[in-house]
Amino acid sequence: GLGAYGFGLMMQKTGVPIPVAFVATLAMTFLVAVVIGAICVRLKEIYFAFVTLAFQMLIHSTILSWQSLTGGDQGLRGGIPRP
Repeated sequence: GLGAYGFGLMMQKTGVPIPVAFVATLAMTFLVAVVIGAICVRLKEIYFAFVTLAFQMLIHSTILSWQSLTGGDQGLRGGIPRP
C-alpha cells in the first residue's frame, strides 16, 4: 500500500516520468522496510507479530487520516496523468 500510494502521489504531485517514479518508490519502500525490519527482527515469539501488525495499522491509519494528501477512504483524486 505504501508503494502504491507513493507512486501515485509522486506521479500526481511532481509529474516525473514513470521510470523515475518507479525507482524512487522502490527506494522509499526499501528504506521504510529496512527501518521497520530492523526493529521487528530483534523481537521474538508473538511480539514480532504484534509489532509488525502495529506498524501496518499505523501506516494504514495515516493513509486514511491524511485526507488532504491521500484522499482518505476515497483514494487518490484527480487521476494520474498519462505519459
